[in-house]
Amino acid sequence: MNKTTQIGIVSKPGVAAAYELVPELLAWLAARGITARCDESTAAYAPGVTAIARDEVPDGTQMVIVLGGDGTLLSAARAVKGREIPLFPVNLGGLGFLTAITVEEIYVELARALNGEQRIGTRRMLACEVHREGQAISTYHALNDVVITKAALARMIDLEARVDRHFVCRYWPRPLGPPLIRCPPADPSFSRPLRRWRSPPSAPTC
Repeated sequence: MNKTTQIGIVSKPGVAAAYELVPELLAWLAARGITARCDESTAAYAPGVTAIARDEVPDGTQMVIVLGGDGTLLSAARAVKGREIPLFPVNLGGLGFLTAITVEEIYVELARALNGEQRIGTRRMLACEVHREGQAISTYHALNDVVITKAALARMIDLEARVDRHFVCRYWPRPLGPPLIRCPPADPSFSRPLRRWRSPPSAPTC
């Protein structure tokens, strides 16, 4: 990893411990000559810090620190989308399948990361486009799952699954719940008995 001069910070809102952690973390980074780009939730924990829209936090950074749970990490991954910027996840939330670093470990592990001693794992991202009358009307990115659900009315929907434009199957979801399309899990703990497609490990990025 290149020399780190700027880091982004994305945080879960409303976490009591963050009011102490975020100012300490900003001071720790500043002492090492590293500037920080903070999203709105992070800025709320440190008075005087300029808030930046979450989607813009990764711009110009060499790493993004995530303070929260798995939901915050997935949100940060959407903000990074496609850029090769590593995420440094610190668990401040309830679920910690992906955010394995504890608050007590943050500075030791962060120092290791800055010194290039941490292994950087890669994950596939999913891209989802919503088409209507032959036109793409919106695009979304996700780290693990894309959920296809109904609108206001509960109607049967007809889904056709393809990987790299190769037909996989046709699917008619039952009213029990929306289907999930997902990449191979980053952690085996995600292997729950849900109704989903899982792309094979050899499948390229969607």
